[in-house]
Amino acid sequence: MPKQDNRNYVIEKYKKNQTEENLSEVILAHKELIFYIINRYYHDNLFYEKIDYYQLIAMQFKGWTNNFIENKNCTFLTYIYSCIRNFLLKEIRKEVALKRKNINNIYFDQEIVANNSQKYVDIIKDEEDFVNTYLEKAKQEIIYDELKNLLGEEAKYYIAYLEGKKGTELVDLFKMEYPKIRNKISYLKRKVKENKHLFQNLIQK
Repeated sequence: MPKQDNRNYVIEKYKKNQTEENLSEVILAHKELIFYIINRYYHDNLFYEKIDYYQLIAMQFKGWTNNFIENKNCTFLTYIYSCIRNFLLKEIRKEVALKRKNINNIYFDQEIVANNSQKYVDIIKDEEDFVNTYLEKAKQEIIYDELKNLLGEEAKYYIAYLEGKKGTELVDLFKMEYPKIRNKISYLKRKVKENKHLFQNLIQK
């Protein structure tokens, strides 16, 4: 059975029977997706291992699956992708905030404070800056992936527009007359606007 068909089958089975065994099948059917998302955002500065994040995510599946409302604007796969991704990013942000709080609450001997407190603060600040930069880059990658799914090969024109390329830059990049590029971008902007729900589901600003 194809993966998508199997996912749909186990989801319908869970909706009908609502058993823990059925829920486990739903989670297992999305295991590859869960680890795909974890691998995209995981880095060595995090406290938990990848399997820990997997277990945390798996614990949320019952609520997510029960709360899903079918509609033509959002498939379950898009919905659950968004749920997993947003939950994981929230956990990562919580870790960074907790590390900052723990450092601020540590009792230092006066001499140690004088010599080392700024060093600890700098370490946490550097880590926080790194994580924030990493998350912003990851958001951009998700947007670009969704654009490629929506626009196909022509996504490159819209991505160039998002990156601020103009005029001669676009002509040099695509080896095409500017009016043709401009028309393509105008068409793609309308198409993205018509499908903005895809990006609202994936990106929480």
